[in-house]
Amino acid sequence: MNPTAANIDRDGLHLHNTASGVRTRVEYLPDGTFLIHTAQEVDDILDHAARLRQVEADTRGRRMRHIAQWPVAVYQRLLRELGRPEENPEGWARVMNDHSKLRVWAGRIGRKDFAR
Repeated sequence: MNPTAANIDRDGLHLHNTASGVRTRVEYLPDGTFLIHTAQEVDDILDHAARLRQVEADTRGRRMRHIAQWPVAVYQRLLRELGRPEENPEGWARVMNDHSKLRVWAGRIGRKDFAR
């Protein structure tokens, strides 16, 4: 279980998952609706992806590949925007090919990489 700290102040509800580094703020608006703001520090994730790229380069030829190392906040946003990878393989392939710093495997990603 991931430990989460929570507090409420005049700006809304604040959640911080200390394991993933994800910070979420729920902002309550005067009209009764709310906005959810999510942020995450990604420097450690980028460093980890760079280390994994070297490991991946040393283990070529495997059937399963570690393609990318995504921050939780970014992955959740992509799920909302693109749907699940198997439902929109072209969209996910395009996004993954465009974000080289989060990539572990250096090859070109296509729709076949999301087949079950």
